[in-house]
Amino acid sequence: MSAEFVDTNVLVYAYDPTRAKKHERARELVSDLWRRGDGTLSVQVLQEFFWTVTRKVPQPLAPAAAIEIVEELAAWNVYAPNADDVVRLAELSARRRIAFRDAMIVHAAISAGSTILWTEDLDAGARFDSLRVRNPFD
Repeated sequence: MSAEFVDTNVLVYAYDPTRAKKHERARELVSDLWRRGDGTLSVQVLQEFFWTVTRKVPQPLAPAAAIEIVEELAAWNVYAPNADDVVRLAELSARRRIAFRDAMIVHAAISAGSTILWTEDLDAGARFDSLRVRNPFD
């Protein structure tokens, strides 16, 4: 199995039909990861996903519907950081000059054993150790 980490933005597009082209591509990716059993994410992603789809998208989901999706996604490999991780990701943020939030995602993906990070927030093709950043919308 090859773990592939999905950032919040990709999941939001998968459940937000208002951006048709990105919605279609994100749904394809998420469906493929379900089928292969390779989907990985973090507690941070689940939190951000719930907040975004219930408050920030043009057609917000009802909280109950968003909770159902979070419960389904919790079947994936979910990385839960601990206090020691904060120091490591702060060092990563400073060393690679990326936003702290992005460092949290990268650190979680690496810690979860992912080889691919699906996001549009970092440069496609960037590498962090054995982790490669890919943008599903390119």
